Amino acid sequence: MRESCIVKIMSLTDILKTIKSEAEEEAEKIMDDGRQEEKKLKKELAGLIKKDQEKLLADFRNAMEKKVKQVKFQKESAKKTMLLKKKREILDSVYEQVIERIIGNDEIYGQVIKKATENLPSAKNSEIVLAGENPEKTKMALGAARLKYKISDETVEARGGFVLKSETLEIDNTVEALVGEIRNETEIEVCWILFSE
Repeated sequence: MRESCIVKIMSLTDILKTIKSEAEEEAEKIMDDGRQEEKKLKKELAGLIKKDQEKLLADFRNAMEKKVKQVKFQKESAKKTMLLKKKREILDSVYEQVIERIIGNDEIYGQVIKKATENLPSAKNSEIVLAGENPEKTKMALGAARLKYKISDETVEARGGFVLKSETLEIDNTVEALVGEIRNETEIEVCWILFSE
């Protein structure tokens, strides 16, 4: 009986060893499967991360390229605006020099005033209002043109020329207005001469 107990205990020990061995083998297999599944998931995750990184990098590059283009456009626009402003200043200066030359040369001034009086309409109660800066010079030029208009005691704020006024009309023949009319007619041609390359 003792032997039978020993055999039973040994059998029980063998069974436990077998169970333990099988459990360890099963645990090892589960661990291997888990490691392989982990590797597979890590690989999939790395692929997804790489795709996301590539997409993020591509989006970032596109955004930066857009920003660079935008900055270049703004710089070019600012440059063109500055260039146009400079050209406008030069053009203003050219026409300012024309005004100065007319006012500074009595002969040219007389011719300009005479030309300005050639087609003046005759209106009742018309009078000539002289430019405030050169009234005597304008009176002399008007006298040479033999006009029959009353000269007003008032003056107009201008460097030269006059304004014809009546109850129904006002004609601005100041040097500034006359040069302004010429500018409207000649500005494109003058720009072409000054700025064409």
